[in-house]
Amino acid sequence: LSKLNVEYIKIDAGASDCNLILGDNAAYVYVDVDTGVSSLIIQVKEGMGLRIKSDQVLSDDNYDAAGLYEVEGYYQTKNYDEATHQAEIKLDAAMSDVVVEFY
Repeated sequence: LSKLNVEYIKIDAGASDCNLILGDNAAYVYVDVDTGVSSLIIQVKEGMGLRIKSDQVLSDDNYDAAGLYEVEGYYQTKNYDEATHQAEIKLDAAMSDVVVEFY
């Protein structure tokens, strides 16, 4: 999806390995992800503002290690409000491993 100009993405994944690569073609993209027992890698273009609303049960993530910090129930990059390109992710994850990477 990194080369497409998308503004809304919906992913329903049960037991899966999912690699989501977001580009900066659209000014704003909303991603709605619902996973069960999954491995989810979210790759975001460097400099893009990222914010995640996460409802996780027995799941692991690397939000702190990726440089995201918590603000009013969201995990986000420091540049989220000022970024020219933004991604907002709503994540429902049960027993999943969630990794955020910047490329």
